[in-house]
Amino acid sequence: MSLQRKLAAPLIGLMIAMAGVAWANEQGGGVMGAQQVRSVAAPARAASPADALSPGNRLIAEALFAAQRTAGAAWPLERIAASRLDGQNWGDVFQQMKTENLLQAETLGQVVTWYQYNYVKPEPNFYELRSSVATVPTRERNYGN
Repeated sequence: MSLQRKLAAPLIGLMIAMAGVAWANEQGGGVMGAQQVRSVAAPARAASPADALSPGNRLIAEALFAAQRTAGAAWPLERIAASRLDGQNWGDVFQQMKTENLLQAETLGQVVTWYQYNYVKPEPNFYELRSSVATVPTRERNYGN
């Protein structure tokens, strides 16, 4: 069976399905109107401010959250993230938490470094993977020496 025949059936099926969806949309929504698709894709829970942060900003927010002293009123992760989203830079957030005696670290860099060292598992690199492969012991040969 040639490659053209193998690809022809799935492509024809895809074209028929796309034509059916287009026809259903023209008829007022049909089975899969655009409004119905959007309502299915809606999130089940309310989004947290921390979910709106980039991965790097989320790491800093989690580091500040984890570095807090447990005594006293600690800031929730949502408040830390909301402060950043409201336009404060991380240095201002750090200083505000420090003035409330929530942090012991002297700098924000110390907080992030401590968090990465204690909580973030680094991804192994090629050389670590290569060195972790078990080597098969070889038997030494004695040539009569």
